[in-house]
Amino acid sequence: MSKVIGEVNLNPSRIEGTPDQVAAHIFEEIICPSTEELLKNNPEAAKVFAYHIFGLALSQLAEFHSTKSLDKAV
Repeated sequence: MSKVIGEVNLNPSRIEGTPDQVAAHIFEEIICPSTEELLKNNPEAAKVFAYHIFGLALSQLAEFHSTKSLDKAV
């Protein structure tokens, strides 16, 4: 089991906008600050966090593309 290394407060709980605006907001307001804080305190944990964010994003993208069209999408 992984060690808890921090806490993220999600305010506001509602984010509105176009898909790219919502994605940018989540990245700028949640992912980047979390990564930066981890990097200060535990660089290895920051790498693991970034790796998991990347993997989750890639798996979500793969949900919408066949393997034949994924090369073009990425």
